Amino acid sequence: MNGRAQILSPDINLSTLQDGRGLIASYIPNTPILEFVYQVTNAGKTRGHHFHPEFDEFVLYVEGEGVYIEKLDDGSDRYIPISSGICLYTPMGVYHTVEAVTTMKSISLLTKPWNSCTNPILKIQQ
Repeated sequence: MNGRAQILSPDINLSTLQDGRGLIASYIPNTPILEFVYQVTNAGKTRGHHFHPEFDEFVLYVEGEGVYIEKLDDGSDRYIPISSGICLYTPMGVYHTVEAVTTMKSISLLTKPWNSCTNPILKIQQ
């Protein structure tokens, strides 16, 4: 993976679709997950304008809709629509934020426990 956010493609278990029970989608990270966090972001609110200097972050969105915004090296913004079922990988050091269009629920999976970090999050000056 490179220094930009990426949507992970799930491995879909086709038998779960064929038997009518629903869907099982497996997301396989390329690094061990050491902590996971449940988050709720209310509609119209923003979470972000920061980066994580000590861990990579995988976020599995389980409800709602919003926009992930990544600040690129040239100062421009990259926009990624996010909704239920999207798993987004953000490498450490990537400036990002999420703007919730509707109330969003997500699970953040971290490659280092938050409380083990000296600086788990650094805010962008605006």
